[in-house]
Amino acid sequence: MESKCVNCHFLAKDNIHIQQSLKPHEREHVKNGDYSSIISKGPLSLYCAKGVWDERIDSSLVNVRDKNICKIKRSKNKCFYIPYSPGMTRDAAEELLKHERENDKIKVENSYKRAALLLILPNWFKNIFGL
Repeated sequence: MESKCVNCHFLAKDNIHIQQSLKPHEREHVKNGDYSSIISKGPLSLYCAKGVWDERIDSSLVNVRDKNICKIKRSKNKCFYIPYSPGMTRDAAEELLKHERENDKIKVENSYKRAALLLILPNWFKNIFGL
């Protein structure tokens, strides 16, 4: 499993229709490729709670679980990564993700504004100071 997914707040398990996030000790086992601690509790599917990948829908992912199931081509628009924080709810993680995306959008807008200013300033100085 790709380390980014293992460390993501949205990594979840579905154990006989009880959906929940993995506990910290379960994440440590999964990071090392050891699924025995979570599979011993019954049939299990791992999935991204944001729907990027899901073993419940694509059962072929279960067969390659130890061979990096999360090898999905990711861009910032196709991955909802938020670092796992044990005390954080999923709603809080979604709110953080929303703020992060808004901040990224503002950064892009500001870079366009800076570029426009760099193009305008030389002409502005010429007009004001007659250079």
